[in-house]
Amino acid sequence: MTRTRLFSRSASTAELAGLALLFLSLCACGDSEPEEGSDACAQVLEESCQPQYSPEYDLIFNRTLVSSCGVAGGSCHATEGAQAGLVFAEADASYDYLTGAGALVVPGDPACSTIVKRLEAPELARAMPPGSRLSEGERCAIEAWIRNGAER
Repeated sequence: MTRTRLFSRSASTAELAGLALLFLSLCACGDSEPEEGSDACAQVLEESCQPQYSPEYDLIFNRTLVSSCGVAGGSCHATEGAQAGLVFAEADASYDYLTGAGALVVPGDPACSTIVKRLEAPELARAMPPGSRLSEGERCAIEAWIRNGAER
């Protein structure tokens, strides 16, 4: 009887291991669309896109982030909104949050940067800013800045 139990446990463990491998292989591969809220990377603009202005943080901050996302009196990332803890009121603090504490930017990898995932979200309800996308030129500047290392 002891032999039967050991064999039964071994078979059960082997079966579980096989099922786990099958599950992992199905999750890691395939052409299916990622689930909402998944960590899949975004579809980004072509590297040859035309930025509206030079892809430098100070220009991005002043021309796009503050004016589109950080305007007092109703924007999500103004001081009174502070959605997800992100406030576009001061350039250095915003940069530190984007690249450090909030980890919304992965230097060198715009597709896997949370900010780009939201800017390029296929469904308008998840896209930033709400209701109207940034222009392609603005999104291109942000993505190029990140692609180039997201330097300050």
